[in-house]
Formats: sequence, structure tokens, C-alpha cells
Amino acid sequence: MSSLYLLANSGIPVSTLDYKDVAGKLGELWAEWEGRHHMVVVTLGSKMQHFGTFLFLLAHWDVGLVLSEPGEFVADRFSTGIGASWIVDLGEIGELNKLVRRRGVLEFEWDS
Repeated sequence: MSSLYLLANSGIPVSTLDYKDVAGKLGELWAEWEGRHHMVVVTLGSKMQHFGTFLFLLAHWDVGLVLSEPGEFVADRFSTGIGASWIVDLGEIGELNKLVRRRGVLEFEWDS
């Protein structure tokens, strides 16, 4: 994929369980590259990494996304069973959507 966009094949390690880590790292890259490069995210991560990517993309409509589909599933390369579970309470999804989309929006109010 990196050759498609003429980039070095480099990666940035992020947590597989912390969606905020993923969204934060993507935000740092976006801030560094804004206005100089077009950003495309290619995901191959965990559910929480995909969730962090989703939140980032919700706030950054200018960023592209490439999804992949595996040619085959090799079951013995993945964990089995169910480990610890987490619940991420984000409140009402409509309110979350409004909050994320307001990133970078300034509001001015005049006191009378």
C-alpha cells in the first residue's frame, strides 16, 4: 500500500485496546501534515483500533480510508476464547456525533 502513495513503509505503534491512543496518534499526524499532504488511513487493527480510527475520521472529513479484506482467515494465528471485557460508555451517539464534528469550530457570543 505504501508504494501506491509513494511513501516509506513505516508504522507507528499504538495500543490494541485504547481507542483514544489511536485517535490521538492520528490527530498528531494530521496536525503535522495538515495542508502539506493528503492523509489516507489504512487499517489492519483490532476492534478498538478501528473504533479510534472511526472517531478520528468522523472529525476529519478530509482524510481518506482504505479497508482491506483478508484473502483467507488463519484461525490459529488469533487468540481463542473470551478474555477481559470493557464497556465504553460514550453517552448518546447523536451527542457524540455533534461533539466530534464540532472539533475546530469557533463560536462567538456577544453579551448585551
